[in-house]
Amino acid sequence: MFRSRYRRITFFFARMLLSIIYWDLVLPRLGMRKLALKSRPERLRRIAIAYRTLAIQMGGC
Repeated sequence: MFRSRYRRITFFFARMLLSIIYWDLVLPRLGMRKLALKSRPERLRRIAIAYRTLAIQMGGC
């Protein structure tokens, strides 16, 4: 049980970290800084919602 929870949390944070790296480091270097900046608040909001959903599904408050 603990192993599956650990794996689920690890994959969640790895996916979010890769997403942030892509949007905030890669795209601006490719000349798409305005797109990355314009969509940042909504992307971070979606990450927060996904984190809260994961916490609730796993038995958090």
